[in-house]
Amino acid sequence: MLNELIEMAESEQEFESKDNIELLLAHDYDYYEVTKASSSWDEYNGFKTYLRQISPYSPLNREQEQHLFGIFTRGTPREKIEARDRVILSNQWLIISIARRFRGRGLDLEDLVQEGNLGLIVAIEKFDYTRGFKFSTYAIHWIKQAIRRALYKNKYTVRRPEYLYSQVNALLRTRDRIREFTGQEPSISELVEATGMSRAKIEQLYLLTQIEISLDKEIGDSDDKTNTIADLVPDDKMATPAEIVSEKVFNEQFAQLIDKSLETLKPVEADVIRRRFGIGYDRQQTLETIGKAHRISRERIRQIESKVLRELRHPSKGIPHPVKLGLDEPESEASEEKKQEQSEIVTINPNSYERCVVCNRKMPSDAWKYCSDLCRRKVIYEKGKISGGYIRQRREALGLYQQELAGKIGVHISTVRLWEANKEKPTFDNFNKLFDLFNKHQQQIHQSMSRKITGAYIKKQREIYGLMQQDLAERLGLTKETISSWERNVYAPDLRNQQRLRKLFAELANVKGNVKRNT
Repeated sequence: MLNELIEMAESEQEFESKDNIELLLAHDYDYYEVTKASSSWDEYNGFKTYLRQISPYSPLNREQEQHLFGIFTRGTPREKIEARDRVILSNQWLIISIARRFRGRGLDLEDLVQEGNLGLIVAIEKFDYTRGFKFSTYAIHWIKQAIRRALYKNKYTVRRPEYLYSQVNALLRTRDRIREFTGQEPSISELVEATGMSRAKIEQLYLLTQIEISLDKEIGDSDDKTNTIADLVPDDKMATPAEIVSEKVFNEQFAQLIDKSLETLKPVEADVIRRRFGIGYDRQQTLETIGKAHRISRERIRQIESKVLRELRHPSKGIPHPVKLGLDEPESEASEEKKQEQSEIVTINPNSYERCVVCNRKMPSDAWKYCSDLCRRKVIYEKGKISGGYIRQRREALGLYQQELAGKIGVHISTVRLWEANKEKPTFDNFNKLFDLFNKHQQQIHQSMSRKITGAYIKKQREIYGLMQQDLAERLGLTKETISSWERNVYAPDLRNQQRLRKLFAELANVKGNVKRNT
């Protein structure tokens, strides 16, 4: 039985089961005798002294635990401290048994026991003895957690979430079991099948197992050497002499191509671009500074800049594009033909093909970004540009009620209300129907939205036809307060009421004209 105990204490088995815990605690003294007789222990080892000090304390039975935790809950402060210390001392062999499993992971056994004691104290504070469970079955989880956290903090320089380390340990245990069973290192595919994790997740966890070394760590056998690892790590960001020369040649050629491109522009446009991007100047200039230099407005400079950049970006214009060349060969070896090839301006072929940013389908290079209107609509839909206000404004501009719009789209009126209240987003199919409807009547919508009726216009027309605010409100089916708010420009009438006002004033004008002709 003692041999079985020692094998369990030194193995990686779990100790959550009640039988294993009882087995460990039942052989406290036998385990102590084996430890004391071991020749690997130094005579003056502090841990050996610690073992001798805790040897008189035997594990607590259920009645003793109930009694001590009762005192710990309801006793005086002094009695609480004494009860807690008694529970701690009586569970030291449980901590040692658990701590032995974590040896060889970066901390000594003494440190592991100390961390386990911290977890034991937390377990004492949180344990509810009234439930009738054995304290050791509850404390073991807190002891393991405290030891694992100490190992994580000591092993890794960069702190990461604890759940990642738990996943790493689970992955390594699975890897060891497969390796023990098959006799060879398992592949990523086998680990994916065994753990249920994705391939990317396993690769990420493997990266966490790599050893972290400080760049400031000193290296060398002699005490006089003060070299660190950072002194031996190459700096990939530093350019080599060949790269520096190559970049200089490229910049010169690029500057020549820019000059040739700007020569195709008008003098004012070319100067605006040069000043805006600092080409030939010590720094970039603001729109206001450039406007003062040319004695035109800041907005006009912005328009010129936008126009020129749009032209330069368009592939069909054949604007030169730079080609990064290598180092120039010596004059004696470079042929005239090769020099001519390097000096030629490379232009974009209008018949070349590019890829759509949505579906990655081939398309002509002058087709902007999308291969079809469907791809363009997908981008608009994903960006959420069709809001409730957008739908409501265009519905009112078309003179439609919510019920009428719902009938045209093929949805319930409550769905339209949710759209306009921004409580629900239209599906892509309904979005396409809305898009087609609004595009079909785009001119009508633009005219309705551009001709806004002001309060002064309403008041003037009302007085021309001899109407009081109450009369106009009754004709429109509204309240007098609404008409008054319109005329005072507190808020403007919506597009539907604007159409009703125009229609009413047009009818009154016809009636007035007929009366004049009759008289």
